Amino acid sequence: MNKPINLVEIKRRESAATKGPWFCVDAYTPNDEYDNGELLCISIYEDDHADAIAWSDRIAPNDKQYQSTVADMDFIANAREDIPALIAEVERLRNEIDYLKRSMKIEEMVLDVANQNIKRLKLD
Repeated sequence: MNKPINLVEIKRRESAATKGPWFCVDAYTPNDEYDNGELLCISIYEDDHADAIAWSDRIAPNDKQYQSTVADMDFIANAREDIPALIAEVERLRNEIDYLKRSMKIEEMVLDVANQNIKRLKLD
């Protein structure tokens, strides 16, 4: 990743997304017409009911893609809480870097003054 992370854009997308927490749930309901696997949903719970905000294709639990689909849906569901935590950590680390850079500049200035004083003392 060569380009810097644009936290402004990430924060904009995060704040525009459906509020969380999100959950990955098995939304399987027996139905003769669609009884060919499970539907995995990312849901939110509001007012004592679940609303699906994303879903997978129906997939049979014994299908080789099932476990990776479950893992993908779990990753997406957890992103609702993970992304804000990562944004906060990046901001904290950036602030710490800025503080350390300012501290280094102060240290460099002190060292320059000390070196100038040493040179002056040697000439005296």
